[in-house]
Amino acid sequence: MQLEVASELLRVSEQVKKTQEAARAAAATEEKLQQQLLLLQQEKHKAELYSRMQQLQQKYREIEQRQVQLQQLQRWWEAYGERQLQHERRQAVLLQQQRSARRRSSGSAAAAAAAAAADSAAAAHYVAPADPLLQCLSPRSQQQQQQQQELQQGEELQQKQEEQQLEQQQEVQLQQELQQELQQQEEQQQEQIQQLQRQHGKQQHQQARGEVGLK
Repeated sequence: MQLEVASELLRVSEQVKKTQEAARAAAATEEKLQQQLLLLQQEKHKAELYSRMQQLQQKYREIEQRQVQLQQLQRWWEAYGERQLQHERRQAVLLQQQRSARRRSSGSAAAAAAAAAADSAAAAHYVAPADPLLQCLSPRSQQQQQQQQELQQGEELQQKQEEQQLEQQQEVQLQQELQQELQQQEEQQQEQIQQLQRQHGKQQHQQARGEVGLK
């Protein structure tokens, strides 16, 4: 009878030992799989953030190109405005000369010829607008119409620049939010890894206590 009890106790002890070994192996496998899952999730999240960062960089390059184009357009309009101002000054001088010549030689054929020559010179210096509607107006009306168009285009250019600045600010804010999100994700993943390590340590401690109790 005593021999049977001893044999049964030995068999139970061996089964308990095998069960403990299987439990330790299962816990180690579970921890390993959880860590692999966390790493996969982290890599996937990093890949998504990297893709979004690339899109932002591409958008930045497009914005820079647009800014260069707008600056070139702005310089062109500044030069055009300067040319128009010089042209108006020349026209004023020619008109004054024409009036003076007419007053000095009113009634003479020579004065009339000189006035006609001055008119031709003023017309040669005048830049005819491409718009057919403007061609039907007087030179003074044409100048006023051109000035209004230039003013409107200048306002549109300023509005585009303001919109571009606002878009750049929004892009910078979005990039900062992405960086903060990435940092938070990394901190959360580190915390999860630490929790897994603590749980694994507790499991090992409990298993060790169970083995001591059986002994």
